[in-house]
Amino acid sequence: MLCSVPDQGQALAQFRRVLRPAGELRFYEHVVAGEPRLARAQRLGDRSGLWPLVAGGCHASRDTARAIEVAGFEIERCRRFAFRAEPVEVLATPKILGMARRG
Repeated sequence: MLCSVPDQGQALAQFRRVLRPAGELRFYEHVVAGEPRLARAQRLGDRSGLWPLVAGGCHASRDTARAIEVAGFEIERCRRFAFRAEPVEVLATPKILGMARRG
């Protein structure tokens, strides 16, 4: 979900605004890879505009966990793993699953 919003920071600020104090933000997102070659391919796909065009506005090279923290959430659980349901999802393979609380 946060891969395709134009401004992650603005979207997360709205989540934080409407979430009650100590409320939970649960997330399942694909993120920028830790492996340098895949991260480079993700950035290239995003910058070229090709990946967002074919993937419904998705940006594969976002560091969503960091964006969640910057928005004022405290990540309590976050599991990172590789999962690809379709071969075309190669740029969206690294995933995070977790929960953060409004700080």
